[in-house]
Amino acid sequence: MALNVPGFAVVDLYVFDNYIYTPMKHFKLFAAVLIATVGFQSAAKAQLLELPDSVLRERHHALMSEMPDGGLVAVRAGSEQEYSSVKYRPEANWFWLTGRSKPGESFLMFQPGFWSRQPQVSSVLFSDAVVRSEVFDTVMPVSKFQALFNVLNRDATVVYAEFPQPAFVSDWLSNKGVFVHSIVEKNWNKGHPSVSLQPVINLTSRHRAIKTTLEIERVQQAIRLTANGLADAIKVCTPGIFEWNLQATVECAVLAGGASGMAFPSIIGSGKNALELHYSANSDTLKPGDLVVMDVGAWYRGYSADVTRTIPVSGRFTLLQSELYHVVLEAREAALNKAVAGNTLAHLQQAVLEVYGRNGYSPEYMPHGVSHSLGIDVHDALPDDTLRCGMIITIEPGLYIPAGDTSKPSGLWNTGIRLEDDVLITINGPVVLSGDIPLKPSEIEKLMEVER
Repeated sequence: MALNVPGFAVVDLYVFDNYIYTPMKHFKLFAAVLIATVGFQSAAKAQLLELPDSVLRERHHALMSEMPDGGLVAVRAGSEQEYSSVKYRPEANWFWLTGRSKPGESFLMFQPGFWSRQPQVSSVLFSDAVVRSEVFDTVMPVSKFQALFNVLNRDATVVYAEFPQPAFVSDWLSNKGVFVHSIVEKNWNKGHPSVSLQPVINLTSRHRAIKTTLEIERVQQAIRLTANGLADAIKVCTPGIFEWNLQATVECAVLAGGASGMAFPSIIGSGKNALELHYSANSDTLKPGDLVVMDVGAWYRGYSADVTRTIPVSGRFTLLQSELYHVVLEAREAALNKAVAGNTLAHLQQAVLEVYGRNGYSPEYMPHGVSHSLGIDVHDALPDDTLRCGMIITIEPGLYIPAGDTSKPSGLWNTGIRLEDDVLITINGPVVLSGDIPLKPSEIEKLMEVER
């Protein structure tokens, strides 16, 4: 049996049939999924991504003061066709520069006097919508973008543009890699030998890395919504349900709370699936004695959260699981102590590896970085790896024990533990923005026990 809820994917009810007649928390899970979906479409539509004109003006002035003579910024929002398989989301640099989320639009920015016909104009938005913002010097139809770009490009020395993504694709037919950016640059240089082409992120990354008060508030709200979803998922977690039941629970709370979507595909990996870093099937049954890694994040008004918690399916950690968990906790604290302005992401990585080394775990047991920047993008722009006040980063140590690893107890085989928090770098040290989300084993077990 299937239920078609307007604005949401078809929900297969037969999957939930067992829950209607089992303990009340399972019925709550079913009801949450069913009821919250009805409001998702209206919640998403009500979500405003726009940024204040005052913020955008400051950004435009800052970039124009840094651009060389003849510098030209050309960015596009992207089109809905380019996002046919997922919900449309504005490109990060576009959104940072324009605060707009409408697909199909374009934007040009340059120094005053650069456009000889309109010397007073330094920014042009190309949109077919009614634009009430006063931050753009002029607004032109979308169809006029290419013509004006061609005119301005004749006098440009540097063009800052958003390069196609992904930057690299695998051409399996020819058994070789294709570096898309190299092809773009080669084609550009043929037609414009005197004009340098650079990624716009070269101009924006230093500014995007330091968050304004408004940006911090939006990331914080994304974290709050993520916290609500994780708390609900922890409460309903029990053997016999599916990974996607936890996914649905998290996403119900996030979307019903006012987010416009998830910042990235939710990762709900139990047992051996926790060892797959970007596991996304979320289709296995939760088994007694396993741990489940939940790596999720809300996307609120253009800004991302990214939080990970690891919980015991049965409600309590085994002794071996608890010992491993505390090693990861110790590594988290070591990295957090290094999260101060002037240090680098490499300092955080080294702090984690030193803790692991003291506890008998080589770097191979954590095949990923321990930190990245967070903002509009989940992996947000950074000019380098030096930490500065105003940055928001993640701290996400993990340990992953594969099956058959005879150097570790068999009770830890196919076990993965990852703990991830979002941290603001301040003059007074690191501030854990996700600090209200249960972290210690005792906190998680207590929350799970309440619902059992």
